Amino acid sequence: MHMLTTSQILNFAIEDASTVLGNLRMDCILLVPGLSPLTWYNVSVMAVNLKSACESSSAGTRSPVGIFRTNETSLPHPVTSLVDTSSTGGGITLAWQPPFDRGVGMNDTLIFSLYMKPLTSNVWNLIQNDSRTSAWVMNLASETSYYFGVDTTSSAGSAGLASMLVKTFKTSGISVPGPPWSPFFVNHTGGSITVGWAPPSDDGGERVTSYVVEVQGIDGTQLTSANQFTFYGLLASTAYNIRVAAVNLMGTGSASAYATLSTSAASPALPPTTPKILSQSGGAVTLSFTPPLDTGGVPLADLSYAVYANNVLVTTISHAEFVQSGSSTSSTRELSVATSDLESVSTLHRRRRLDASGSVTVGNLNPSTVYDFQVRAVSVQGGTSGGAPQQSGQTSQPTTPGPPDPPKLDKATGGLLSFSWNAVTDSGGSSITAFVLKLVNVDTHDVKMCEGMLFQCTISGLEATATFATTLQAANAIGMSSPSNVLEVRTEINSAPSTPVNFGMVNMYATAIDLAWSAPRDFGGSVLQTYSVDVTTVGTSTLVTQLVDVPADASQVVLCTVDDLAPLTQYSVTVVSWSRSLVWFYYYAGYNTLFVEGSDV
Repeated sequence: MHMLTTSQILNFAIEDASTVLGNLRMDCILLVPGLSPLTWYNVSVMAVNLKSACESSSAGTRSPVGIFRTNETSLPHPVTSLVDTSSTGGGITLAWQPPFDRGVGMNDTLIFSLYMKPLTSNVWNLIQNDSRTSAWVMNLASETSYYFGVDTTSSAGSAGLASMLVKTFKTSGISVPGPPWSPFFVNHTGGSITVGWAPPSDDGGERVTSYVVEVQGIDGTQLTSANQFTFYGLLASTAYNIRVAAVNLMGTGSASAYATLSTSAASPALPPTTPKILSQSGGAVTLSFTPPLDTGGVPLADLSYAVYANNVLVTTISHAEFVQSGSSTSSTRELSVATSDLESVSTLHRRRRLDASGSVTVGNLNPSTVYDFQVRAVSVQGGTSGGAPQQSGQTSQPTTPGPPDPPKLDKATGGLLSFSWNAVTDSGGSSITAFVLKLVNVDTHDVKMCEGMLFQCTISGLEATATFATTLQAANAIGMSSPSNVLEVRTEINSAPSTPVNFGMVNMYATAIDLAWSAPRDFGGSVLQTYSVDVTTVGTSTLVTQLVDVPADASQVVLCTVDDLAPLTQYSVTVVSWSRSLVWFYYYAGYNTLFVEGSDV
């Protein structure tokens, strides 16, 4: 078929056909769609058979051309089909094909009006009115039949409800809900994103009771009955994919499409929870609180906590110290706490993750004094948070000090251990008068101690490769504190003894000198065997060595006379301490040198 307008025919459909066998004549009535109103077309017909249908070169000859013109614009026919492509307990998905005869040109847009009514109603309800050829009808009752019809409208008008194609479709039994709408942005900080969403149009035939919200890439989901949720514990300036699924009696439905939303730049954290007072003494209180839900977009490890007493900053601790202190808090003394209506924490916003709470001991307080405590979260990137609600508490009468922190091991050799420590946080409200460090050999139970108002201690005369339990206590006018947590330390393998101490010349003669010294502080974990005194004439290589026995009490001062010296001669005198490993039979040495000049007397 060729048209005067040179437009191409897109398809054909046979609506009705009749056959007359007389004189081998066949009459066919064809309706050809897709034409334009009031337009002339050239029409010809060509006969085909099985051979020509398979071989295009064997087609018959076209008939003479007939010239035809379409009528004026007319109303569109009804849609050609209406089917139910899927159904749930609360919705039905429908699809339809446009009418065979549009009544208008192909460039004119058709509008499809989808109507619905219950079987028991005479009133049609308009569900959708646009150019789409499918629809998802929601909020229907489960296992219920409905009438559906589609009316078509063009620029020429509407075919009308009376002529529309009407079908009956039924919803399935109760099912899970359909997907909600994709989440939308509500608010954000450096460490949180608040999203909202619209309920699903298809509730599955049963009321939606809750929603499951998920951040892609983060373990776990969150359950809420609200249409809004805040995710905490996020990183600043980071994009996250978030989706939501609805839940009803039948279970959890399919999830919405992901929405990509971002946190802001680092911001101040939320305040920690209101501090709770775990214990008290005459000079300190121990506070417990939970880190903020919103860190401002920084990792918890980057937070520190500033503690105020009566609006004065009294201490700042890192998050690691906060958690460690919470795990080691051992005081059981009770404190009457003044509660506040602001203490309760809202449960509307749940945390994405659980973080361990901890504690902090605030010291240097006055005894029998009421304080209002407040905690703020601090980060370098986000700054300082607002303050948590204050918590009131009162210190007691002066008490014994709180347990100190364990001492720190500064040095270890085969026979010596050196320690240092910090001031005690809880003085008990009375000045610290002494510290006592106790060193217990875990095998022999031998005890060594050092005591005094000091912050470091060196203990010598120890066995090599031995293990020791070390504790520290503090004392004030009231009494002694509990021991610190045990620090387990170990001496090294046998090492060289340290140099003798207090080495000097006692007397000088014309040809002799009297020397004195004390044993080295560190024997290196072995038995001190002997001393050697090496005398060298300054400026020459002459060397005289004299051995000196170790006293029975190695701590006694050693006296030694070196004779056969030349008058008015300079000498370099070195004393060397020797010890022997009882296991390996190796000798170790430590030395000290003195320069002397011979007398002419």
